[in-house]
Amino acid sequence: MQLNFLLDEPNSPSLCIQRSAWTGKTKLYADGQEVPPQSKPGLFSKIRSFMVPMPDGSERQLTLKNRFYDPVPVADIDGEPILLAKALAPWEHVVACIPMLLIFGGGLIGGLCGVGAMLANISIMRSERPTGLRVAFCVGITLAAFVVYVLLAGMLQLAVAS
Repeated sequence: MQLNFLLDEPNSPSLCIQRSAWTGKTKLYADGQEVPPQSKPGLFSKIRSFMVPMPDGSERQLTLKNRFYDPVPVADIDGEPILLAKALAPWEHVVACIPMLLIFGGGLIGGLCGVGAMLANISIMRSERPTGLRVAFCVGITLAAFVVYVLLAGMLQLAVAS
């Protein structure tokens, strides 16, 4: 996922955050130049700090906190929160999280399928596609997660029975 933004001050550099969907690794670019991180995230901590060079020669500290379920990190500049993307509406969260219902009927296998589908759905809800298309994709992914759950549970049941 790529997020482009400017700071709320004159002559702000053009900032771009790139986050890998697979590894969660975050990179920051200021006016096209990669900004090296000041801190590396720990095993369970997903906080990264960057010193953003400003046109007047000063630097501002940008802190990004990755969240497990959302591809858009929480950001602050010198301790002041900044909005990188609009928050999802409550109905978007509900549609994206429907696959989590597989936990109740499917236990561990259902939960794994549900979490995978939920993460995919949240990424889709964050996209710029039209609303109807985003909902259709989420419904399709939810149905695919259910089919995968049924197939995995069936194969496990056959393996245990034989």
